[in-house]
Amino acid sequence: MATTASAKVYLGGRECRLLVTVLVAIILALMCGTARATLIKLEGVPLAYDPASNLYWYTDLASFRFNNYQQQQSMIESISIQGFSGFHLAEAANVDLLLASISSPADIQLFTPTDVQYEHLFWTGRVDEVVSVGSDTTVYRRVHYFQMPLSSMDSVVHQAFSVEDYSTVLQSPDLMVSAWVVGYQDPAPMPEPGTVLLLGAGMIALVVLRRRLF
Repeated sequence: MATTASAKVYLGGRECRLLVTVLVAIILALMCGTARATLIKLEGVPLAYDPASNLYWYTDLASFRFNNYQQQQSMIESISIQGFSGFHLAEAANVDLLLASISSPADIQLFTPTDVQYEHLFWTGRVDEVVSVGSDTTVYRRVHYFQMPLSSMDSVVHQAFSVEDYSTVLQSPDLMVSAWVVGYQDPAPMPEPGTVLLLGAGMIALVVLRRRLF
């Protein structure tokens, strides 16, 4: 009888170790897959998720055109999407991660183009990166844009330049510049008391089962 009981304990421990090994392998595989993932468009909202930075990019770039820097900031602060908040002008580090995540034309096409000129699509937007400050305290901020020829939708050109933050002249090309905007997913709501009790009962059952096996 003692030999039989000992065998059961040994098999139970081996199965547990095997299960843990499989779970660790799955987690590592998912982590590797996430690091290489490209942008993911969210259904029903103008957002694309970047797994590499855990940021949500506002994809409707066209909505920020024909507005100067201050106006764009006010528009960004007023963005309201259920389940998401903290929208702000993307920083230089955020854009670097975005550039790394855009690995194909399909990625940039998740964003609404800001302009179509000379048979080319353009995605143009400011970022929160000061390039220089003029003698009259005029601030020039970084702009990143992507260009894709309509005749060859499989090639994308990325470039950067700078524009003046505040533009008062209606015909200024600065007013065509959109904004790269990022936000965060709101934390999941706290579980209800009934859910907590159910989770606690499950954890107690696991502890009891473990003691019986070992």
